[in-house]
Order: sequence, then structure tokens, then C-alpha cells
Amino acid sequence: MFLNPVRSLQTAFWQGCEINLGSSTLRIAAHAQRPRMWEIERTAAGDVVHFGRNRFALADVARVSGEEVRDRYTDGLLLGAVVFLAAACAISFGVFDGGLRSRYLLGTVFLAFLGIAGISELAKLNRQSYYEVKIALVTGETLTFTSADRADVEAFMARIAPSR
Repeated sequence: MFLNPVRSLQTAFWQGCEINLGSSTLRIAAHAQRPRMWEIERTAAGDVVHFGRNRFALADVARVSGEEVRDRYTDGLLLGAVVFLAAACAISFGVFDGGLRSRYLLGTVFLAFLGIAGISELAKLNRQSYYEVKIALVTGETLTFTSADRADVEAFMARIAPSR
């Protein structure tokens, strides 16, 4: 049986395990929650916030605002459905009024099926929600921290909120 090493390490991280390394045993403790996507480092110059590729001093934060964003990404599905249905209509018009051979109606059925499948996917599509934190720095730069974890975002905002 083939084991996926990445999946095995993820399972070990969340559930905990012991790995026998011959003369010693490596114990991985179970984690109760997902690790944070940000960190605050303490340096001699002051606290530095780090998330993603962004790094800034905590003292440079001028304003913090957060919002929940709910969206349904429908543009691609809608465009695909419209293109397939328009192509099906064009081919069927060509067969019935333009003198094309009737064998092209098979393509019309296939394209219409793809268009209807795209519309049915649109009907089943759920909203995706995530949280955005906009951080305005004293320098005028605006950074955005995005996460799907509400608790992580609230902890982040509480930790970096300016105390002025």
C-alpha cells in the first residue's frame, strides 16, 4: 500500500503520533487548532508583525478595519454556459435555415447539454465567505490580510489594533 507522506504528516500534526526512528522515538503532540497565519516577533527595535510576505513594525499601524466578504464566483460559469448555448443556437439555425447537414444537430445537442450543465452548476453554487483586514500604515501603505478563519482574524485585529 502506498502512503502519501504529505497526508501522513498532516494527520500526524492534527492527531498526534509516535514515529519509531530505530534507537529513538519521535513524538508529535496533537494540536487542538490550526496554527495561525501570522506572527508577531519581538525584536530590539520593537514588535514586528509578519504575515505572508508582508513585514511591518507594530508601531507603524495607523488604522485597522475588518469586514466579512461574501461572494459567489459566477462569471466563468455564466460565460461558459452562454457561449455553449449560443453556439448550439447558431448551429441549429444553420441546420434549419442555412442548409447545413443534419448531422451537425448532434453537436447542437452536445453543446446545449454543456450549457445546461453550466447553468445547473450556477444554481447549486454556494456563497464563499472570508474575512479581510485592511491595515493602514503611517507611511500611507495599505496592506490586506485575508483568512477564512473568523477567530484568527479577530485575534489578529485585537493584537495589532493601534492603542492611540
